[in-house]
Amino acid sequence: MNSQGDAAGPVVDADEDSGPRHPICKVLKWEQRLQSENSLTRAQLAREEGTTKAYVTQMLRLTHLPEEARQYLSALRSAETIRSFSLRRLAMVAKLPADRRGAAFDSMKMISSRSGC
Repeated sequence: MNSQGDAAGPVVDADEDSGPRHPICKVLKWEQRLQSENSLTRAQLAREEGTTKAYVTQMLRLTHLPEEARQYLSALRSAETIRSFSLRRLAMVAKLPADRRGAAFDSMKMISSRSGC
């Protein structure tokens, strides 16, 4: 799998201390840096990460997910469960009107739990 994930699911970022992490963890760090480092641009962040500005922008759209979803994804530690919440599917949820995002994410969680993840 490439460093940006593919249709099969998200990249599973391994953290030395805590094992696999959902890519939303990296996105939340990016969001925090962009807010706290006033001069940091998405283009600069992309260069630092070795990716494109377009990819950073796409990933940052995941910050539109409900807070509950962001916390849930951040807490995942099972690679299998992490993969069940693909970036492509999460991006579709993030594009929904704000009042529908929570229910859509809850549906994803229900499907994931039914599949044994």
